[in-house]
Amino acid sequence: MGEQMILGAAFRALGAYPSGWRMPGAERQPRREPQVLVKAAKIAERAGFDYLYFGDWLSTGPELEATAPHLLARVDPLSAVAFLAASTRRIGLVTSINTTYSEAYSIARQAASIDLLSGGRLGLNLHVGANEPAAANYGKDAEWDRLNAYDRATEFIDALRRLWDSWDDDAFIADAATGRLIDPSRVHPADFDGAFIQTAGPLNALRPVQGAVPLAHTGTSPRAHELVATRGNIAIADFEGVAEAFDYRAGLRAAALAAGRDPADAPALVIPVLPVVAETSERADLLANELLALAPATRGRLPGLLVGDGPAVAARLEAWFGSGAVDGFQILSAWMPAQLEAFAELVVPELRARGVVRTEYTGRTLREHLGLRHPISAYALD
Repeated sequence: MGEQMILGAAFRALGAYPSGWRMPGAERQPRREPQVLVKAAKIAERAGFDYLYFGDWLSTGPELEATAPHLLARVDPLSAVAFLAASTRRIGLVTSINTTYSEAYSIARQAASIDLLSGGRLGLNLHVGANEPAAANYGKDAEWDRLNAYDRATEFIDALRRLWDSWDDDAFIADAATGRLIDPSRVHPADFDGAFIQTAGPLNALRPVQGAVPLAHTGTSPRAHELVATRGNIAIADFEGVAEAFDYRAGLRAAALAAGRDPADAPALVIPVLPVVAETSERADLLANELLALAPATRGRLPGLLVGDGPAVAARLEAWFGSGAVDGFQILSAWMPAQLEAFAELVVPELRARGVVRTEYTGRTLREHLGLRHPISAYALD
């Protein structure tokens, strides 16, 4: 566990709670998402969050109105982070892609490009698997996809890294006197030939500024555990109790070490929490009760609900972090932008006063925010 708590902010323009959009002053019009994106990014960046996180879902339907209205219609997450690269300077930008329905070459190129445009601030959250509507949208067999999803995801990550390493960091020598722009010996094919992923390379984009874009994955299944332990940097998982989280994190780190990973690069455990914060605990209780009353059928479905004033919420987060159960938290705002602002203004200063989050950015890349080293190229290792 690092000395500093990881803080991510999950972006959902219509709020993370089904009734959030109905709260006074809440954002409720998806066509305003560009403006809300910029506002949320600036709030989170001023507060020193490590990253802004964008989930994804590859299908939609009217039934989502009652349970997950933020999924009805939203900006594609890769487009969102490319859009924000120009209006932010330090905060990391973690976007989601689905390894089942994406091509490794295309994602490698887009990720390397956005990492360059953002100055090394991109992260990738890997969605693995399928549901019937998503499979139908891509003309795939959902059952076949489910059976093979993690095997494909493992190859997908390995192919990404081979493609990112196509260009050595110093491949462009730009020697005007001799007319040599590149050193051909520093450009490499990927030659990746797996059971599910095949790609030749080299990639037609520079190696990412970060060397390799940090990878996150959500889930606690045995295959999710294995994927993060062997190849990921952040595990995002829900836990209702400290003991359960502590055991999962310990097992994750042990599996990473058993796989030969350096202890300094062992994956971090980040858990989602949904704080309802106000200037007083009484006011926070009133807001939470109003929120829940507007969507009674969903009560209890979202783990991580924290209600209180700034000191109370900060104390809960510090206790979890201090116990060694987690490395950080992904903050879900029940409605936007007011609850993200409330957390930034009321909770973050308390966390800073307790010494568990930084007072200002000390690095410029997402890897630096997370305390990860710049990786050595696979070809340098060869």
